[in-house]
Amino acid sequence: MQTRATSHVKRKNKNTVHARASFPQLIVAELNDMVSQETAREFARLRGVCTLSTGDETRMPPTGTGFEAYMASVEHLWAAMGDMLPGKECPGGRGVAGGHELMHRSAAALRLIRNHEAVIRDVCNPLQTNVEGKELTQTHLTRVHVDNVRYVEEALRMVTIRLLGVDEGGQAPILDRNNPLQAQVWAATTMFVTARLQLGNEKKGRAPDMAADAGLAMRAALTEIGREAIGL
Repeated sequence: MQTRATSHVKRKNKNTVHARASFPQLIVAELNDMVSQETAREFARLRGVCTLSTGDETRMPPTGTGFEAYMASVEHLWAAMGDMLPGKECPGGRGVAGGHELMHRSAAALRLIRNHEAVIRDVCNPLQTNVEGKELTQTHLTRVHVDNVRYVEEALRMVTIRLLGVDEGGQAPILDRNNPLQAQVWAATTMFVTARLQLGNEKKGRAPDMAADAGLAMRAALTEIGREAIGL
């Protein structure tokens, strides 16, 4: 049975070498497309779901705001970052990308990408219960108003991009120096998540959010974006 690829080579016999060279590229493109489709399906499955530090999943109670609609509108951006895993080696690179090993940055990025909706929800939670429907903890921390979910999401998307060490074009949001609210929310978001990040025994009875080395990379990326937000 003649395949489409071999038929193409025979018809284009004057360009046989070129056709044969492009065949692996075609296979790679098809595989990448399959991976992207699978990533999109997984993100759709995880919509509205929080993955706990134990690995268990729980559905988050609805907020009754525009939060869920906004998160659905940016789901493709997070799925695209999922396709960028494990990220890139950045020997000698600046900031978090150059200061932490790829395996640790990748582990932190994976945790944030997979659970981004729950983390963003935690930062701007408008309810009196947490993402599991339980009583709020660490109420001394100041949350961001849910109306500013866009800027919370931008800040954490930028943190993820820095962890991956990839090109900051495409998926990267732009920090507008003429928009003080955006800068304030980016800074507030990074401070809140840093304070909530559990790596050891910060809060007794609560399991670590990730391995220590991954957590250090996460903290470094959060600090990096927070400092940039306030112009440092």
